Amino acid sequence: EDVTQRRKDEKTLQESEDRYRKLVEISPDAVFLHQGGKIIYANPATFTLLGATRPDEIIGKSVLDFVSSEFRDIVRKNIKKDLQGQISPSAELHMVRVDGTQIIVEGRGRATEINGKPAIQVAIRDITEKTRAEDALKTKERQLFSIYSNVPDVLFYLSVEADNRFRFLTVNQAFLDALSLTENQVVGKYLDEVIPEPLYSRARLKYNQAISERRTIQWEEVQDYPAGKRYGDCHVTAV
Repeated sequence: EDVTQRRKDEKTLQESEDRYRKLVEISPDAVFLHQGGKIIYANPATFTLLGATRPDEIIGKSVLDFVSSEFRDIVRKNIKKDLQGQISPSAELHMVRVDGTQIIVEGRGRATEINGKPAIQVAIRDITEKTRAEDALKTKERQLFSIYSNVPDVLFYLSVEADNRFRFLTVNQAFLDALSLTENQVVGKYLDEVIPEPLYSRARLKYNQAISERRTIQWEEVQDYPAGKRYGDCHVTAV
């Protein structure tokens, strides 16, 4: 029996598996396999992610042992989808490291076969610092918005449209009170739809000057509003 082609096919398959194994081994993302709920393989990045130093700290353990209790139902549902051949969504969840500390990860699984039996390959990455940084930024933005909304000075942001018209992005309460308007009557509207003449024309000139000179422009303004005459020290800055 001529087995030349079979030997070539086996060699090609072995080379392909070897390349894949090496890619997984050097992957910066944690990659592991679980079968019947038990982890049967984990790459070096998985050991680093979970803070493990010995194989027995991960291999043979239930994958749910490393998932925070409040996220286990999500993981169970995704495992079921994977095994049914569906594409489970990428999930963000909390995992528990070997020392008990929690980390935030995102990743997904995909069904495969090991020794003819169904298994799931999972790839995850640590997003703890990224998530904390985003949360800190959101907190800072909320604090700044609270200050912005409640200061007594009239404040607002405008976008410059393609036709060189200005559109309101945000306004604070002092602005709305000065014009006796609601936020829905201002945000998204063009400057000339909200600000009356001749204030609009004067303001437009100053705004364009700030844009062209890339600096803060200051001027004094007097204008009659529905709520009464207003004397203003105006500042506009292009950002």
